[in-house]
Amino acid sequence: MLQKNLRCYNVAKLYYQVGDYESTKRYVFNYLEIRDNSASAHKLLGQAYEALGQKEAAFNEYKISLELEGRQDDLVLKSKKLTLLYLSFIVLSILYISVTFSFFLLNLLFFSMRIIG
Repeated sequence: MLQKNLRCYNVAKLYYQVGDYESTKRYVFNYLEIRDNSASAHKLLGQAYEALGQKEAAFNEYKISLELEGRQDDLVLKSKKLTLLYLSFIVLSILYISVTFSFFLLNLLFFSMRIIG
């Protein structure tokens, strides 16, 4: 059983290469049951999450990977890009809410003017 789980990382890399990211996740999870301190496994899991569009989960795995092994320049850059993407999403959401609220206030003002006038 132990040997099988240790081989899971190599199987996960193969699944990642062929684009089967759900299987990649499954095999990395099995590997991490034995080697939870593997920076490369957490990085691979982050890549699978990113490929599946799960940016927050990807960021969390990249963060764990960097905490375990700090010298991963490509991962530092990727983490910064994901952080900027997440912050941009927040700013755009706030802007959208502000514009929507402004239109609401304008409609309320015009409606009030129609009632009064």
